[in-house]
Amino acid sequence: MTPSTGILVVERTSTKDIKMRELYVQVDDLPEQTLQFGQSFELELATGSHRIKATNRLFTDRAEFSVSAGGKVCFDAANVSAGAIFAPLLMLGAGGYKVRLKRTQ
Repeated sequence: MTPSTGILVVERTSTKDIKMRELYVQVDDLPEQTLQFGQSFELELATGSHRIKATNRLFTDRAEFSVSAGGKVCFDAANVSAGAIFAPLLMLGAGGYKVRLKRTQ
């Protein structure tokens, strides 16, 4: 890490994650990272404002964040249940969940 950068950590470890489907995470215009449940990745980013997007190709969540010099920003990305009414669709692999992107640090 250089004096003008910080670290972004994205994890997919939430206990609320339904553990189905890949998540594709993109920061700014960088290439997508693919996350299965239990995986994580780190990126060194220039200080300043950034955008993050998590999608499973059906649903998407986005956030904006800032990185300070030497700082660390953490997000948890997950496919989470959208409610009991959608349970039959979940068993078919579609529609019973949504993407959640939550800043944890």
